[in-house]
Amino acid sequence: MQMRRLYKAQSGICAGCGKRIVLGQQGDPRKAASFDHVIPRSEGGRRVATNGLLKHAACNEARGNRPANGCDLIWHLVVSLRLTRRGRRSARSGANGTGGKGCDLFPSGSSNPSPLVLSAPVGMKQNGRKPVWPAGGDVADRQVSVFAAK
Repeated sequence: MQMRRLYKAQSGICAGCGKRIVLGQQGDPRKAASFDHVIPRSEGGRRVATNGLLKHAACNEARGNRPANGCDLIWHLVVSLRLTRRGRRSARSGANGTGGKGCDLFPSGSSNPSPLVLSAPVGMKQNGRKPVWPAGGDVADRQVSVFAAK
């Protein structure tokens, strides 16, 4: 169930390489989806949709037991927002029968996604004390615009 929810929230795209993933045992096993813990199990991370991303087995193994990088964290934020949106929409449509109104990410009747503006350490390096951008400066000085596609 979690894998199917993540698959829909990620539009069938691997969070590691951006290529299509296959849900289940069909097709090439290298393209099969595997559950990547954003917070690793070794640090207490649980196997729940809110702590996971789908990646190819090879992409998941490449990260290993290292902490999630900036790209993983952005993927996780967007996927979490999509999972939350789906939950609210289905609860609304099931509760009153009038259908969901959409959400803040996708205004009703709009086919264009709204940008999510984030302050995030994308591509950062650790200098031992605080995250910095490769070009220098604090993380808080930069913003990243991410488009959340349907």
